[in-house]
Amino acid sequence: MEIFIDFFVWPILVSQMFHMPVLVAAGPVGFTVLVPAGPGRVIGAPPMPTVIGEAAGGKQSEAKQNISSVNRAQTAYRAEKSSFANTFDELALGILSGSSSAETPNYSYQIVTANADLTIATVTAKDATLKSYAGAVVRYQNSANQSVMTSVICETTQPSQIPPAIPQVVGNAPVCPPDSVTIEP
Repeated sequence: MEIFIDFFVWPILVSQMFHMPVLVAAGPVGFTVLVPAGPGRVIGAPPMPTVIGEAAGGKQSEAKQNISSVNRAQTAYRAEKSSFANTFDELALGILSGSSSAETPNYSYQIVTANADLTIATVTAKDATLKSYAGAVVRYQNSANQSVMTSVICETTQPSQIPPAIPQVVGNAPVCPPDSVTIEP
């Protein structure tokens, strides 16, 4: 559980804790609260992370969770049907609905490809400070003639309003392209 303390409240809490005025200084990690500890001495409280980084992390969590849900729903859909779903309505996720594209305040979602053996969905950030994503599920027949499905989620290495290049199928598994990294769902 994360607790976020407003930038303006943090110095007040530290000031009350030490019973003296404090100074807030910007640092490389975030903001540090400096507390006078006597003549010529200052105590530095732990850095307070920047609010911008925390907000981006929460918005990116939305995208990761949604693309993971799309991959799982596509896997379940394909287990029952002869091909992957072409629309979000067919997946019946609730969080995303509509044809092959859907929107949230932070991201645009699209089912790019859906056939009998492959589905690819992209998640495009609307904000230049957020990363974008792609998800893929591949179905293949193993040596025992059993249907097997494997999936991947790719994240851009830097914030981007362009999703990663489409994951490629190598052997029987989807693989993230060079402009992205594989993440855990």
